[in-house]
Amino acid sequence: MKADRVLCILIVSLCLFAVPGMAQTVDCVADDWAGDRICADPDLRDLDQRLASRLAQVIGATRKKTLGGLIQTAQEDWIATLDTCRGAADPKPCLTRRIERRLDALTLLWRLMAGPSLPPDPARTCTSGERAKRKEACLDSFLAAADVGYSLFAEAFELSLATVNIQATGPDGGASANKAAEAFRDYRTAACAVRALSPMVGAAKGSIVACEAALTLRETTDLIALTGRDPHWSENLREHAPSIRACLDRLRDHDVELRVIDIRQREEGERSIRILGSRGGYDCAAIGETVSSIEPASIKDGRAGAGDAIFVPVAGTRAPDDLLATPLSAEAACYDVSAAIVAPARLSGWIATSRCADGF
Repeated sequence: MKADRVLCILIVSLCLFAVPGMAQTVDCVADDWAGDRICADPDLRDLDQRLASRLAQVIGATRKKTLGGLIQTAQEDWIATLDTCRGAADPKPCLTRRIERRLDALTLLWRLMAGPSLPPDPARTCTSGERAKRKEACLDSFLAAADVGYSLFAEAFELSLATVNIQATGPDGGASANKAAEAFRDYRTAACAVRALSPMVGAAKGSIVACEAALTLRETTDLIALTGRDPHWSENLREHAPSIRACLDRLRDHDVELRVIDIRQREEGERSIRILGSRGGYDCAAIGETVSSIEPASIKDGRAGAGDAIFVPVAGTRAPDDLLATPLSAEAACYDVSAAIVAPARLSGWIATSRCADGF
């Protein structure tokens, strides 16, 4: 037990140094019931480390300090609820479900804030691949995750309105936002109940839950737009097109079936473009049309967001769907494909956007 606790402390400490801004989830040192069990169990400890990593990514993606603080506070409040698993006959399944559900919520937050603008479609996500076997559980988890995200963004928006409201005798913007959140939930319940009565829609529990999750995602997306969000690289292909073209041209003599799976901004205008080919992965560093380096890269290094969108350049007569069968975690069936042409950079192909979220 002592060795496990020391190992847990070392691992968490390393993770804290490896990922800027990472916050520890459970406390492996304090006399804490949930922390003791999570740190002593390899499976739970692994889940907790994934949760800590995702929490750091979500907080790192926030543009507003208010929102980042709310997310951290909400996480601390959630940790306090883990103690309720103490009464379970077997605490491990209870803790596992709680952590997995929280990971779902943080993953959805990450996708909404840092991923492509198209939010995941709950109905399609939960009926594709292996998820179809646990459709109802998937939809329940999706709605719970969507509601967590909505609550956080609604509260952040409320605080933002209250902060800028400088008229002492004027209406309280924060209170108005809070009432709007209550009104939205009432509307969501009523609208999806009425929709379920339509002869074109099944009245099964899943259809109502999927409807509520979809409405919540739509409302959350609007709030995110109001509170601020940096566009995903796939939404701004024109800006990245010269560098993409230069990297693809350099790699074509070495590899085939090239696809761009991620782009990260570096210092001084340099971009790191991750490219997947038939022989492996590559990180191409470029500024404008100038390539400074190309190095091999592992696509299994846990780089968050890689594969949420894929740019597939025109490759003869092959359809883009043929090139989406990748070793990436997302299934090819998860992607929606649309044409993408940037004439000034002589770049043409397709943007495939994932509608599925990791963890669901």
